[in-house]
Amino acid sequence: MSYFGVDACSAELAELGLETKEFFVLAEVAASPYPAELAVALMIPKASVTTRTCGGIGSY
Repeated sequence: MSYFGVDACSAELAELGLETKEFFVLAEVAASPYPAELAVALMIPKASVTTRTCGGIGSY
């Protein structure tokens, strides 16, 4: 037995250009619009932001 009938709708998702995993990620984005909440809901590492300073030869 498939989980939530995913097998039954996978062809329809493919017609829309979506993989099954992408469908569930999009559903979670709607429920958790903030990146940190989304990371927790999807059980993935939280996003980090790095900055790069200007410098080096020829920079202003």
